[in-house]
Amino acid sequence: MGHLVKCVAGKSTHIRSLLSNRWSRTSSTVVVPVDAITTFVSKTDMQEKSRLQEKRYSAFKGEIQKLQEIRFSDLKRENQNLRREVELQITNCEENDKVSSRDLTEALRTERAHLVKEIQLLSTKFETLEANLPPKIKAYSSVVEENRGRTIKACKFAVRLAIAGFIPFVIVPELLPYMGL
Repeated sequence: MGHLVKCVAGKSTHIRSLLSNRWSRTSSTVVVPVDAITTFVSKTDMQEKSRLQEKRYSAFKGEIQKLQEIRFSDLKRENQNLRREVELQITNCEENDKVSSRDLTEALRTERAHLVKEIQLLSTKFETLEANLPPKIKAYSSVVEENRGRTIKACKFAVRLAIAGFIPFVIVPELLPYMGL
């Protein structure tokens, strides 16, 4: 009885290992629960089933490996496509940057030309003012000198009147140099 194997619910085990709390031994027979399906298989049948199972496992393993290789090649191809797309986008961005930099350079050149014209206009105005300034300064300085002379004459006259006693007089020391005293 040692060379027979018992299949219970899809699992193969020797009868001796099935004796546990659920299983009980009565003389030479094995008592099984009502819901368990019990069949006995010879050792050669079991080896043949094992070889068949190994063969199926190898075929399954080969199929999985083939699927993994196919998936890997698909991922590799997809990765290459994505790299090409990224490189194309980078190239497009670089071209856009070149166009943008050209536009920016042109705008800066235009602004520079505008500023140069403005500086030239201001320089011309400044030169005109500078050319007109000395005659105006001379005219204003002659007016100031003339008024200064009149003021000094008036002050001298007021001092003489004060000395003569006709008007009260307060001497301001800061004005003495201008009065010729």
